[in-house]
Amino acid sequence: MSEAAAPRLHRKEPMPRRFFAEVVCLSANGEFLAAAHFRDSAKRGVVHLFQCRQGHWSNAGAPFEGSLPGLYLGNALALSADGRTLAIAGDGNKKTAGCVALYQFRDGHWHPKGAPLRGKAATHFGSSVALSADGNIVAIGQRSAAGGGAVHVFRYAAGSWQRHGAVLGAAAAQGDFGIAVSLCSTGERLAVGANSFKAGLYGSVSVFHYAGQAWQLRGAPIRGGLQSHFGTAVKLCAAGETVAVGSPSCSNGRGSVRVYRFRAGHWRQLGETLAGEHPQAFMGNAVDLSEDGRMLVAGSDGLAGASGAVLVYLFDGSRWQRSSVTLFGEAGNSYFGLSVSLSTAGGKIASANLNVLNDSVVHRFTLADAQPAPAAAQRAPELLAAP
Repeated sequence: MSEAAAPRLHRKEPMPRRFFAEVVCLSANGEFLAAAHFRDSAKRGVVHLFQCRQGHWSNAGAPFEGSLPGLYLGNALALSADGRTLAIAGDGNKKTAGCVALYQFRDGHWHPKGAPLRGKAATHFGSSVALSADGNIVAIGQRSAAGGGAVHVFRYAAGSWQRHGAVLGAAAAQGDFGIAVSLCSTGERLAVGANSFKAGLYGSVSVFHYAGQAWQLRGAPIRGGLQSHFGTAVKLCAAGETVAVGSPSCSNGRGSVRVYRFRAGHWRQLGETLAGEHPQAFMGNAVDLSEDGRMLVAGSDGLAGASGAVLVYLFDGSRWQRSSVTLFGEAGNSYFGLSVSLSTAGGKIASANLNVLNDSVVHRFTLADAQPAPAAAQRAPELLAAP
């Protein structure tokens, strides 16, 4: 395969305003971007929305601001495939109850989609959130402060959010169950991360299938190593047959990402384990998968003196090959890659520089061929400064 056929980063796409972003989420079609700064001075949180038209980003409605100190609005975000349904989570603290609010974009404004979904104080309801492609099923993680955790799933019908199956709870060996959630495109398959770092506990990922009006475990839970934070990040492909899992604390903080595919009733690892480049690289704090599960994006926010990086891999049928697309943070301690989002349909990758006032967090690339670039063809991407 020629160098010209490899996936290549073209340029940064400038944002219409300067802002801090800790969490980013792209719609599958690449048209909408949500970006949150949830650890502002009062811990209220603020979320900005943008829309891309003909290659140019503009504000999509007014920003959302947390109503209470300690709400941490925007600690988790999700968009439907077309970007017109938005879920914003704020998991609160010991005094402030977490909540998830959902909105629809119409006529240039965000309108409430049903009433907000609320938890109880100190339960961290809203630790994570995921939407189905049509935006009518939402999964909400609740990593309990007590270390157990739960996941709530709701379906939108007749103008309101109604429970979609019973609450999913943690098994005895699964601490922080719900720290990460991911839905397949139909919303009928759900992956849940439980990344407990407590002594004697293994991180794990459980995948469920909705059948007979109930969530049923699909294969045995996937277990990681002791005190590796396995399950910190999870992402299902569109069909729900492939799942990527981040394990950022393994091997002295090098971190790793593993991908699994469901075969013959079991989750089997797909290709090799992808490891961080050096200790404290923390690879796997964030992951994303393409719809077909053959393209993987992984954040390594501790790489290069905590400047951070976003790495892209393509599966060639037996191994994960590093592509020519690699994004790097702009300054030391910017922790670039702590949050990542991929839109293969729109040809975009989003991330953010945590401690850098940055007006360009979306990077546009093309995939001329679905195969990985050979090692000899890999080179640093062209990064053009935003105007």
